Amino acid sequence: MQRLSQRLSVSQFSSFRWSFFQDVIKYSKLGFQSIGLWRQKVDEFGFDEAADLLFEMRMNVSSISWAGGFTGSEGNSYKLAVEDAIDAIHQAHLVGAKNLIVHPGGRNGHTETHALRLVKSGLREILPLAQDFGVQLLVEPNIKARNPWSFINSCDTYLHLLDNFGDSELGLVLDLFHIGNDQDFLKKLPLYANRIELVQIADATYRNHERVRCPLGQGNIPINHWLNLLSDCDYCGDFEIELHGFEFENAVYENLLEQSQNFLAATGSGILSSTSSN
Repeated sequence: MQRLSQRLSVSQFSSFRWSFFQDVIKYSKLGFQSIGLWRQKVDEFGFDEAADLLFEMRMNVSSISWAGGFTGSEGNSYKLAVEDAIDAIHQAHLVGAKNLIVHPGGRNGHTETHALRLVKSGLREILPLAQDFGVQLLVEPNIKARNPWSFINSCDTYLHLLDNFGDSELGLVLDLFHIGNDQDFLKKLPLYANRIELVQIADATYRNHERVRCPLGQGNIPINHWLNLLSDCDYCGDFEIELHGFEFENAVYENLLEQSQNFLAATGSGILSSTSSN
């Protein structure tokens, strides 16, 4: 069994029905050396126990999801959202996560100016602790209309948010499901490529007029084009496979992940290059 490049990871959202223990063991059996964590799953298993298992299996952690919601759209007050983000940073440090993914939150009745002020304030409150623990904060662009996760609806607004922070203070995670068909994000990639720390590989299609995730290569996102452009921009961060939602409710996860590996191998991107063999 070959161990895949440490740059390739799997988000735990991709195996929704599996437990944390199953995720780690089965991902490792499939050759993955890295995992993207979901806080809820880790909490159910126990963070101390999770840290021990990850160490035992020599499994790296590409990211942990998520913190944020500083606008109060998730039902938390601003203060509680900051406290939860602080907890998330401690948890990220405990399990050795490189990155903590942050969602700004929905607009929640605020003006856009005030919502942006809340997000910037929240990030500044948690940033010193994140830097002390060596955890990189990543904001995830999601420009869907009436989006409960983020009120920010344009590439330029996300880039302006980044401009308020240094390169080492706030980075980007690109989920291709959310921005893979957005021409602004695609065309402006060279402008922000140096801020990208993580790319989540996903595909999308339409079912009953609703846009949903689907197996890699079976949708309309130009994944190979994105991978080529990222390579041209000297992107050297991690990649996560992220597949979840209605299309995968009855999926055999082992088959789904093997199909994802085969698709990525066919792109010739080098993401799957093995580092060693067992």
